[in-house]
Amino acid sequence: MPLFVAVGLLGILASVQTVVLPALGGKGPARFVALLVYAFVFPNIALSYFAATVMGPSGPILASIFFTVLLLGALYTKIRRSPEALVSTTVSVSA
Repeated sequence: MPLFVAVGLLGILASVQTVVLPALGGKGPARFVALLVYAFVFPNIALSYFAATVMGPSGPILASIFFTVLLLGALYTKIRRSPEALVSTTVSVSA
């Protein structure tokens, strides 16, 4: 996979995270996200090192893409199981 495609894909996934993470509310989802993020740090470093030796410069980016997809998949599962994890907002329209 060319380097520019990997960087573009990682940018798209980062923008999805930018939308999804603030939509989660409460202590439970925040702890869940923090646990996942910190749990993925060392495996991401190890996979990045291995992928860099095998694939070259795009390897660490692909490793980050892999763990980003894992995080978003876990968040999707969390939201599907408990929709109350999302922040509820009310919109009032005054004329």
